Amino acid sequence: MENNTKKQPITANILMICIAVVMLLLIPSLIDNSATTDLLGPRFVPQMACCLILLPNLLQLINKLVSNRKLSQEVQAPTQTAKTPLPEFFKNVFKKYWTLVVVMALAFAATFVVDYLGYIITYCLLCAVMLLLFREKRWYFYLISFALVIAVYFGFSRFLYVPLPSIF
Repeated sequence: MENNTKKQPITANILMICIAVVMLLLIPSLIDNSATTDLLGPRFVPQMACCLILLPNLLQLINKLVSNRKLSQEVQAPTQTAKTPLPEFFKNVFKKYWTLVVVMALAFAATFVVDYLGYIITYCLLCAVMLLLFREKRWYFYLISFALVIAVYFGFSRFLYVPLPSIF
């Protein structure tokens, strides 16, 4: 069950909604749909991915807003707390979200390294570093992540005929 003792943050939902809307607006300018007569053209999968990001986040945002409103109506105005200074605010935000920042930076770096190291090596390293970042000690998690990377590589290259970067 959800914890109704304090307000639920909505910033992540707003961020994901903004990203999905920007992607939906950019798709027509980035993907040419004029060469196909199919109902499901090349824009279909990216647009569906955006919808799969947008709709659950909208529903979750509405749910959080409703529960936060109920909570604020139930609880009388609490005593005001002193505002934290800006440098301390950034320290608190960094402590809370440093793992997210590192994971996003690693994923961003992997997109540039994949051409030089190949898909398998790059994403096996990425999975290993992320598991180390989360201090995972179970060896089979590493094995499962490496097997999934290899399965994705062979699935795309052998079955879907989509060439992925390789050094072999």
